[in-house]
Amino acid sequence: MRGLIFTLILLALPLAARADDSSTITYTSHRYGFALNLPGGGIISDAASDPDWKADSSAAFDWDALDPKAPLSFLGVVVVSFDDDAVDADVSDWMADEAGAENLAKMKAKLLANGAPLSLDGHSWTNARFKYDAADEGEYEIFVTREGHNLYAVYFDYARGSTGGEATARKVLASFTAPVR
Repeated sequence: MRGLIFTLILLALPLAARADDSSTITYTSHRYGFALNLPGGGIISDAASDPDWKADSSAAFDWDALDPKAPLSFLGVVVVSFDDDAVDADVSDWMADEAGAENLAKMKAKLLANGAPLSLDGHSWTNARFKYDAADEGEYEIFVTREGHNLYAVYFDYARGSTGGEATARKVLASFTAPVR
């Protein structure tokens, strides 16, 4: 019986990374060349930890809060690589696509504001904030930066009526490190 329990534990561990609410998890992607600290109390899904991962090849990972009332309910990172170094125009184009009518219709959202550039620990982030159309949905924010050949887009979903999600998002962004080899 002891061998069976041990086997079950080993099989369950790779399916998702979990942590309690008081901790952080450092997520490192050598494939996409970045690392950042995620809040505890969530589940990470990516190609390495989730056999059912169906995200497109540019999606590095998703983090989902275990508590449905957590102020930050979702965090995801998308990485786009270019043949040459990414430039400011690539960031502008990405944000224009995110705020474009086609994407807003797909996301069932509206643009609330384009944020002022945010500089954290050597990275300059361009951001925009959106509101989901559904009355019971919250808001989401996208931050985009570039490093070398890569453009990094970090998505944060804030639970409706909650506080603290923005502060958590800024902590995540402040921990962002690229390149990581």
